[in-house]
Formats: sequence, C-alpha cells, structure tokens
Amino acid sequence: MASRMARLGGWVVEVPPSRCLWSAEVCEIHEVPVGTYPTVEEGLAYYAPGWRDKIQKVFSECVEHGTPGMRKCRSALPKTGWCGYE
Repeated sequence: MASRMARLGGWVVEVPPSRCLWSAEVCEIHEVPVGTYPTVEEGLAYYAPGWRDKIQKVFSECVEHGTPGMRKCRSALPKTGWCGYE
C-alpha cells in the first residue's frame, strides 16, 4: 500500500535473457499491463534521452563487473512527462 501511495516500484533484470521484471507499481506508473516484461533496450527507452547512454554504461558495468548502479536519473511518465528521482 505504501509503495502505491508513494508511486514507488521495483524492478529486476534477468541476464540472460536481458529482460526487466517490473513490479505492478512500475507497470502502473508506465501505463502498461501488469506482467509486462520489457527487454533491457525497451526499458531504457523509458529514461530521458540525456540519461540513456549513462544508464546503459552503468548497467553494462554492473553486469560485467558487479559494479553498483546509479540512484539518480530521470524517467518518462506517460501522462505527466519526465520525473526525477533518487
């Protein structure tokens, strides 16, 4: 309930097959059906264009070397535009 009120969701990436497992809240935020599992490339499309290359680099370093990821970026929201979060 708290995640729904705060509009917080979670996600995990399966490698392979390089797909994102989105929580129901993440699906709702992006206005896609619950159970939507986009590819990593499709998931990256939800980030602001200026952030995509950085996120791809951080993701690749995490997969290849176990390097922790970033916590601050901008994501696209279908109805309200871009949001920033940490």
